[in-house]
Amino acid sequence: MSLVPQTPNLSQTARSFWDRREGTAGKIVLAAAALGAAGAAVFFWGLIVPFLVGVAGHTLQLALLVAALMVVTSPLWSSRVRFVTNLAFQQAMRWSVGVFIQTDPIGILRSNITQIREQVEEFDKGVASIAGARQRLFDDIEQQKIGIQKNKSLADSTDQQIAKLQRAIDQAPAAQQPSARALQEVQLKIEGMRLQKQGYGQAAGFQISTIRAEQPLLEQADKMYEQMSRIRTLAAFKADSLSQQADMQAKRHAMMESAGSALRAGNKILKGDPKQMALIEQTIEYLNNEASDTLGMLNDFNRWSDKYLTDMDIQNGANADDAFKMFAQMESKLALPPGANAPPELDALPDFSSPDVQKLLK
Repeated sequence: MSLVPQTPNLSQTARSFWDRREGTAGKIVLAAAALGAAGAAVFFWGLIVPFLVGVAGHTLQLALLVAALMVVTSPLWSSRVRFVTNLAFQQAMRWSVGVFIQTDPIGILRSNITQIREQVEEFDKGVASIAGARQRLFDDIEQQKIGIQKNKSLADSTDQQIAKLQRAIDQAPAAQQPSARALQEVQLKIEGMRLQKQGYGQAAGFQISTIRAEQPLLEQADKMYEQMSRIRTLAAFKADSLSQQADMQAKRHAMMESAGSALRAGNKILKGDPKQMALIEQTIEYLNNEASDTLGMLNDFNRWSDKYLTDMDIQNGANADDAFKMFAQMESKLALPPGANAPPELDALPDFSSPDVQKLLK
């Protein structure tokens, strides 16, 4: 047993709440509460999420519908949008008409000329109808004039008959005076003839009234017929002129198409097809590179061959000089008298009869 005093370890003697038995139960309770809260959160979140998704989706749909409605109704409340829409519509119509005209301009021109000729034919029918009405008015007026002359003649004849009967009564002798009955019959006949004359006059009056009513109509019909005839002549002239222009435009269009084809062919010949020209340029570039590489190799070969040949020439020249010196020494050695000692430098000459020297000489 140690006599040294020791400091007690309070951390080992006094345990915390969570290390005790009730702390363990508290941990279990808190873990269960956390799991329950997490489950409740997941459950209620699963119920809330569809609602939130529906609200967000309907809000987005409402915003898109409102935006689409604003775009659709913008020409009604925005003058700038109306102006832009009008310009866009006009530009689209110009483009569509331009494309349509470029498709077959001569056909469109001839179709319009055909429509003009059909209009001229319809106008001819109207002019013919006016001419018929005018002629009927003229004939009716002439018939009315003839009727007036006839009624006048009948009225004059009736006057003559009345005067004749009246003279017959007045100039009858006293012994031959007609009876009262015969006189009454003559008077009745005269009155009837007078009534008949009055009818002729009324008929002539009606005929005169008819002429007075139809005469302005005839004048208007004459004026309208004259104007319509002039318009018909101008319309026919316009149709003929447009037909001639169409023929001229057709010839010029055919010539322009031929010229355009020739120009396109000429441009292809002068400028060439871009793809074909690119291939040709690549081929020419390859040939140029090949020629450059070959020329470079030739230059390099010539440079090295010149150097090699130069070295060979130098070496051959040096060997020739050595051979010439050797031959000179040999001649000096051969020129010595018999039994004479050769100089030391001549003794150093190789033996030309040896195989090695013969091999080198070969």
